[in-house]
Amino acid sequence: YAGVALGAAVAAQWLASMYIGTMLITILVPLAVILLIGWRVRPSWELARAITAAIAITVSVCLLTGIPFMKSRHARGDRTRQDIVKWSALPEDYIATHRRMATYAWHPRGQNHPERELFPGTAPLAFAVGGVLSLEAVPVALALSGALAFDWSLGTNGLLYETLYDWILPYRGMRVPARFSVLVGSSLILLSCLGVASLLRRCPGRFQTGLAFFLAVVALWDLRLSTTLVNYWPTAPGIYRHVSPHMVLAELPVGHEIDYMYFSTQHWATLIGGYSGFIPADPELTRTLADFPSRSAMASLRDRGATHITYNCSFERSESRCRYTLQQLDTDPLLSQVSGVRWNGADVRLYQFR
Repeated sequence: YAGVALGAAVAAQWLASMYIGTMLITILVPLAVILLIGWRVRPSWELARAITAAIAITVSVCLLTGIPFMKSRHARGDRTRQDIVKWSALPEDYIATHRRMATYAWHPRGQNHPERELFPGTAPLAFAVGGVLSLEAVPVALALSGALAFDWSLGTNGLLYETLYDWILPYRGMRVPARFSVLVGSSLILLSCLGVASLLRRCPGRFQTGLAFFLAVVALWDLRLSTTLVNYWPTAPGIYRHVSPHMVLAELPVGHEIDYMYFSTQHWATLIGGYSGFIPADPELTRTLADFPSRSAMASLRDRGATHITYNCSFERSESRCRYTLQQLDTDPLLSQVSGVRWNGADVRLYQFR
């Protein structure tokens, strides 16, 4: 049962995020080894069955997304070491407070880097100390595994991440080693639980409830978030009613790939471009699109398989630029207009390559 539970937990994390799932599997190896040594576990058929069950479930589920990921590797390529330098944490990033941590709003954040605001909070750090001081097998295993996760989060700035990059294939496709900080935080959470439990055991019974309540309030206050909600587009432009899944869209102007991906849930056509996990590297196209709507830009898009172009003046830098671009697109012999609507107070049009 333990093996099934462990395998299911790891598999669920993998499906939720291949990134964190891979990192979780990596950190479970040293955690398990340390626990086996600390608990002086002897080999047995029960242990072998539990490990086999965990591995079987994990591998079976990982193959669901792992096989498609590997099939696309030739198109995506691997991350180079230079690619991950920017997203490798520095030790000082662990004192950089996230912009949503309300308790630390006073803390200067001008030098923070995206995805590298890694301060875990004061309460988890303080509570975790009590957990480590017991020097039992579980807290020692958590502390050492958390230390490894810390080093791995440093990426090219650490000692061991390049070993993962060289020997474990999925790491060659990862962009942000700093996300190992999630597992550093998880280690601190578990150590905090052990530290608080140890403190409550030492507290007289009649004060335990009050102390537990006080510590909970301290943790919640320390880690409270200030989340600002931002309005997003309630509807997609009407031109997408004329888009079907077999089309290939080049959406312009560039720089709004998140919006275009959101709109794509209305039509599911293929998009030229990308964001996040796979951003196509095409220096020639990037260079020609700087001259959009030139003939060379149109030819580059058509040569790459685009069947249609959308142009959204809401995303354009100026109204005069919008008018000029629409005039060029309307008179371009390569294009014919399919649809045009007003959206968000501006023109949006869909064109088809002749």
